[in-house]
Amino acid sequence: METNTERFHFRDALPTNEDFLIYLRIKSDEEAVKFSGFKTPPDPVKFRAVYDRIMNDPKQHLLYLCDDENNGTVASSFHYQENDEETVEGLGYNVFPEYRGLGLGGLMMRLVNNKCATEGFKYRLSVVAESNIPSIKNLEKSGAFPTGKYEMRWLEALGREEKYLFYIKEL
Repeated sequence: METNTERFHFRDALPTNEDFLIYLRIKSDEEAVKFSGFKTPPDPVKFRAVYDRIMNDPKQHLLYLCDDENNGTVASSFHYQENDEETVEGLGYNVFPEYRGLGLGGLMMRLVNNKCATEGFKYRLSVVAESNIPSIKNLEKSGAFPTGKYEMRWLEALGREEKYLFYIKEL
């Protein structure tokens, strides 16, 4: 189901405690933990160091998709980094449980694609778990296609290895 895209806007996450707590909350969600490679939600102290590294690295970007109809409430996040002058890599996106099923994954992909193209990038690379069907559908809807490359990763929360597929999108 698609949702009214006019009510959402992106903003950069800020190096504030409030924005850190938003990111900690979304990364602590059961679905986020499942594909993180860890067995449990992040430890807040250790995760704060990760957040601070993201905030201090000019090649990494953490965007929040905000819901204007709900006082700017953050509905989802998108983390990406600049790999080179032509390519950005999506490092992960999450949608808060209360916003799932509204088409925000696809909306985020379109907005990030437009933002990155405007900034002069030509490609967006994404790596996604083969069993993460909603993310694969969003990637494919956004025009990304599988490269044929993959890597195996151990997912502690699932207690098994998972195949991670590489997707590319020309911007």
